[in-house]
Amino acid sequence: MSLPKADVPALKPVLFFDLDIAEAQPIFKNKARAYTKVDVLGGTIKSLDPTLPFDAKVISGFDNISGYETAPSVGNLDCTLYVDLGNNNKGIVQYLGVVRFEGETNRVLGKETTNISFSDGYVTCQPRFELDGNASKETWVHNHIFVGKGRFHRDADGALKVQYYVYTFKE
Repeated sequence: MSLPKADVPALKPVLFFDLDIAEAQPIFKNKARAYTKVDVLGGTIKSLDPTLPFDAKVISGFDNISGYETAPSVGNLDCTLYVDLGNNNKGIVQYLGVVRFEGETNRVLGKETTNISFSDGYVTCQPRFELDGNASKETWVHNHIFVGKGRFHRDADGALKVQYYVYTFKE
């Protein structure tokens, strides 16, 4: 059986996540896995396309990062963000992802450098959105699948951030 030719999908950048995060806190480790918690202290999620409105303040959140002892440089992200969309509308953004703790990413986390490009590391997310029933202009997020490419970054005060460009498929 021959497979049909696969078209390479085109991605469109639609959102930018700018998250203020705490330093990682190891939780526990067993023979198979290690668990780390990262508190999300605040931030923003903004639309990159005026026809797809989304402007949220991140109130708080957390990321449970798990890793296997057989692949200690890979972290599996499980993040929950609580957001305020304004006009008394709230929401939850959750994403799974993968981070590779190597190279330039480790230099930022280890406070050896502050700024790397989005292509210098491997940090990904796949967000999904649950919004208040009154949040009408943002409901377009329920009709798409998203994938994000991120980086760690430190601001001028040395505080840690994670930033993602989030994409969906061009229609």
